[in-house]
Amino acid sequence: MPLALGIVLATAGGASLALAMVTQRYALDPTAGVCPDDPDKVLLFGWPLARNLVWLIGIVLYGGANGFYAMSLLHGPLSLLAGCFTSLLLFNLLFARLLLGEALTPPKVTGAGVIMAGVVLCIVATPSEGQVETEFTPTQVE
Repeated sequence: MPLALGIVLATAGGASLALAMVTQRYALDPTAGVCPDDPDKVLLFGWPLARNLVWLIGIVLYGGANGFYAMSLLHGPLSLLAGCFTSLLLFNLLFARLLLGEALTPPKVTGAGVIMAGVVLCIVATPSEGQVETEFTPTQVE
């Protein structure tokens, strides 16, 4: 169970970080979600909010994402959980499409796919517990 929790937390961290970055871009894009009643505000999930507040929400999400990732590292090896966190590339494509209306072009999708394939290969090639020594004496380190 702890490893599964670590994977869930790392993936949630990746998704949160992607949402944070896209939210900040959304807040700074002068053409995105302009409120019809007030051009200085943007519509975030139907609510008119000041651009600075939307950007601040992105910063808070960014902090939460790093909290998820830090908590995940308590439950599994970095080599596995960093790969799960890298799923933020896929989430970034999704959120940019949904919030910013960005096109999912073949180069973007292919690039993300190649990177994720590389991450999967790195995870698969990682030695399992017990195959690599992880504890050393001070004399071995010197």
